[in-house]
Amino acid sequence: MRVLSEYFKKLEQVGTGNLQPVYFLYGSDFYLKTTFIQEIKNVMVKQGIDRQYVTAKELRVSDLQQLLYGISLLQSRNFILIEEIKQMIPTVRKAFLKYLENPLETNILILTASVIEKRHEFLSKVSQSATTIYVNPPPDNEIPQWVERYVKKMKRHIEQDAIYTLIQMTGNDLNDLSNELEKLDLMLPEEDPITTESIMKSAGYQRTWTPEDLAESLGEKKREKAVTIAKNLINHGVSEAFINITLFHYLWNLRIIRDPRVEKGQQLTRTWRRDKYEKLLKASKQYSNADLARGIEAVLHADEDLKTTRGDSLTRLLLTVDKILG
Repeated sequence: MRVLSEYFKKLEQVGTGNLQPVYFLYGSDFYLKTTFIQEIKNVMVKQGIDRQYVTAKELRVSDLQQLLYGISLLQSRNFILIEEIKQMIPTVRKAFLKYLENPLETNILILTASVIEKRHEFLSKVSQSATTIYVNPPPDNEIPQWVERYVKKMKRHIEQDAIYTLIQMTGNDLNDLSNELEKLDLMLPEEDPITTESIMKSAGYQRTWTPEDLAESLGEKKREKAVTIAKNLINHGVSEAFINITLFHYLWNLRIIRDPRVEKGQQLTRTWRRDKYEKLLKASKQYSNADLARGIEAVLHADEDLKTTRGDSLTRLLLTVDKILG
């Protein structure tokens, strides 16, 4: 696992208690990022820690100095998470780079930036001064090896065919895959292998698809998954009108956050969970404005056809899915 091997190497070092004063989590994969942060927390909590979380955009120089040089009331190490460091204003960037020249051993500082920009001067300097871990989604061809590693950690075995069935039904998002594997671990008797049959059984009675799931699969541009969900929704009697409303609002939200003038995207789209909003941001980059306009028009036409013509709901929905994906 070329992309993931360095990540797991650093993760194992953290697990042994070998912590560095500054980590830079560079990339957009929610699962890899949160897993690494949680492992640092697990190690530090044994020692007692003060936790502080900020978004870089909120920082001013005085705030930064208090954050980095403030004394812990518990006389323990400070766990400091600064998210999206690219949003730091110039004066804060200058002070921050100065701190990175000689970071305090009493702090464990975790920095994040979701978009990798090799030519960005500030991000490049931070990457050179910190322990940088790339947390972008791994290539599809490395997902099966990640699944094997995850299952081995659960002290189970998974059949080779079952791995590809799992990926086909769940997708290649590590967070979704880990959730599905944990469900299987709870469902199966201890030490039983994970088989294609057990995955199909789990998907059959544990997976309850919703119109929101269909929207997210379109945001990920996963045609096969979208078709599977669409069939499931119609076969279970979910209202076609409700599906269209959900798709319309989803595509409209993507258009909103694609606008560079938008600053309060979470508020405007009413997406309060950070992981959900990160998925929405990622999805917005999969489509152009013209793509989204075409998709919204397709949904509106589908809703009009539903009210004015007779026809098969599944066929109508699948045509809409195809028009959205282009």
